Amino acid sequence: MKLVVHGTNWIGDAVMSIPALKTLRQMLPDAEITLYSRRWASEVFEDCGFLDRVLVPEADTSGIFGPVRESRLWKKQAFDAAVLFPNSFGTALIAKLAGTPIRIGFANEGRGMLLTEAVPVPDWRSEKHETYYYLELVKWASELLDAEFPSENEIDTSLRVSTERRRKASAILSNAGVSENTLVVGLGVGSQNSNAKRWIPSHFGQLADMINEQYDAGVVLIGSDSEIATAHEVTGATGADIVDLTGKTSVGEAVGVLAEIDLFVSNDMGLAHLASAVGTQTITIFGPTNPTTTSPWKAEVVRRDDIECAPCHLRECPIDHRCMTRIGATDVFEIVQRKIAESSRR
Repeated sequence: MKLVVHGTNWIGDAVMSIPALKTLRQMLPDAEITLYSRRWASEVFEDCGFLDRVLVPEADTSGIFGPVRESRLWKKQAFDAAVLFPNSFGTALIAKLAGTPIRIGFANEGRGMLLTEAVPVPDWRSEKHETYYYLELVKWASELLDAEFPSENEIDTSLRVSTERRRKASAILSNAGVSENTLVVGLGVGSQNSNAKRWIPSHFGQLADMINEQYDAGVVLIGSDSEIATAHEVTGATGADIVDLTGKTSVGEAVGVLAEIDLFVSNDMGLAHLASAVGTQTITIFGPTNPTTTSPWKAEVVRRDDIECAPCHLRECPIDHRCMTRIGATDVFEIVQRKIAESSRR
């Protein structure tokens, strides 16, 4: 069987879909499983072991004719079945236009007519972690694909990182001035799809000072080129000697760097999910979003429970950003201290 999984649009969602992807492999050990996703996905899943390949769009996917162009690529692949993680109408249209015989997805955005199996959106979606949402779709798919859904399905979002990728990441850190055998704490200070999810840059700067003063640790900023301005705000707000890799690594290189550091403290962003997935202790600062549904798996969460308007899920705060401004650097540093102490006892 040739199975295609239409992947998610954001890195964090991609990591939260890993248990579903692993379950598909467990259910269908002999199938050829292709993940169709954005170009960064090939770097995220490079060493994963549970996919046969990652297929990326060859043509422009924008505009009303985007799905038409994408469907041509699918048609060439002659997939037998498609599992569609995104909820968009366009995603279902791609599979329909490609003539994929089995098309499984959630019944959202009036796209049921394009699917051969329109799965009802579970009532509990806003109350359980997003990993269960993707697993629910795979559970429904198991019957249509004549496969057995595991009776006991432990959530496992882990990603394998090859020795070669770790070696390259170690060289990146060394060339940037991070001393070998030094405690290294990474900071993720941006968030590509929401300004409201960003903790205050001056607070990150204060945190860097505290970490540097107590542990003489290497503090490294990691992020995309869209977060460079925010990173500059952080470096301008601290006296600590910070290594700023923001915008200087590819997604694949960032995966390796995250695997090589000791602790990652960040906003609710894709890198936080990746850090947790590669086994690095992770602290995630939440404000406008809901950690119950979208926190990195097994990560430590920092949030204020006394903010009446949170979670609002807005991308820009219309008032005073209280869900983030009221989280102080000392609040986060106390958790940093605990996590470092726990690591030293292992």
